[in-house]
Amino acid sequence: MFNKGTLFIAKRIIFNGGHKTNVTTPVIKIVIFAIALGIFMMLIAYGAGYGLQNEIKKKLGVFSGHIVVTNFDNNLSDVSQAPVSKNKIYHVLDSLSVKKDIETAQSVATKAGIIKTEKTFEGIVFKGIDTDFNHKIFNDLIIKGKNISIKQEISNEVVISSFLANRLALNVGDRFLTYFFKEESNAPFRRQFTIKGIYETQIPEFDQTFILGDIKHIQRMNKWSNDDIGAVEVFIKNFDNINQVNKDLYQELPPDLDTNPIHHKFQHIFEWIKIFDFNVMLIIVIMTLVSIVNISVATLIMILEKTAFIGIIRALGGTNNFTRQIFFYKATYITVLGMLFGNIAALILIFIQNHWGVIRLNPENYYVSQVVFSLEVLDVILINLFVLLAISSAIFLPTYIISKIKIVDAIKFNS
Repeated sequence: MFNKGTLFIAKRIIFNGGHKTNVTTPVIKIVIFAIALGIFMMLIAYGAGYGLQNEIKKKLGVFSGHIVVTNFDNNLSDVSQAPVSKNKIYHVLDSLSVKKDIETAQSVATKAGIIKTEKTFEGIVFKGIDTDFNHKIFNDLIIKGKNISIKQEISNEVVISSFLANRLALNVGDRFLTYFFKEESNAPFRRQFTIKGIYETQIPEFDQTFILGDIKHIQRMNKWSNDDIGAVEVFIKNFDNINQVNKDLYQELPPDLDTNPIHHKFQHIFEWIKIFDFNVMLIIVIMTLVSIVNISVATLIMILEKTAFIGIIRALGGTNNFTRQIFFYKATYITVLGMLFGNIAALILIFIQNHWGVIRLNPENYYVSQVVFSLEVLDVILINLFVLLAISSAIFLPTYIISKIKIVDAIKFNS
């Protein structure tokens, strides 16, 4: 059992230079640095891993919703085929028992087409949006110009991706022709649009394909009524609950309607970002083991160097446990000091990165242009507690050597 005596002796050794010898000083500095580097790497890996996951999930959700409600059919393309009733779906959503988990919903429809300019052309998917479109969350993706506003009158303004704008040499305010396929004849629909804004998600599935415009264009070309839409994109409040919300939503919808959660629609992306979880846990485990090895070696060196001191304590009546506790406190002090330096360094880097974005990434590989850290206070506390408990548990192992030291030999050690 710990007592004040061991803590008092340990404090005197630590703060009065009792550990500052030619042998232990460089060892302790190395151990402090190793523990600081370990906790630094853990926090950076955790924050970067989950920050990247959250940023990708956010972009996917903003552009396509968390759960998409459509007709129950075999259409696997990005183009709307058979329409669904907007009022029918919204009536169901308003009466759902899971309504509390749903943040908002928006009606959309899609149609394939070709943008043609004087010099080139590009195949696109026109995504029609309605008055219920969530402009607030999409505005974060606008990098130039403004988002379009849908009103009662049909609008010819569109938002195009930076990828398509560069490929077609177009800019905000430019006009272009788009041709849409017509099933009943060879002559395509022809529409002229004006670019109101340019967006960028850095996700090729979106940037290389979609432009956003008024859904009434699709309704007219497909001869749909104002109530006919292609799908409803549902946004939920907590992404961690998506499976349960999707299950409850599917069960309460009519049998002719289907749900498609975002992690099924973009399964390849979600499978890729799941690897981050394993990598983060692996880094935490490895860094913890490295810290344990370092502090164990340092504890052994401190014990061997203080052999005479141990003999004196034992001769004065100190038990093995009493003596072991002294070195436990010394090793714990070194551990906490290293962890403190590591936390400070990690939090400074995270603050700098989240405000100025000095560490850049290739968006073609990571879907984001810079590292984004996502680290809550609770995450920092839990990681530090895990490391401290793991190291503290391991510190006692090397102190068992104290029980093997004989009092007479120990007192003669430095003679």
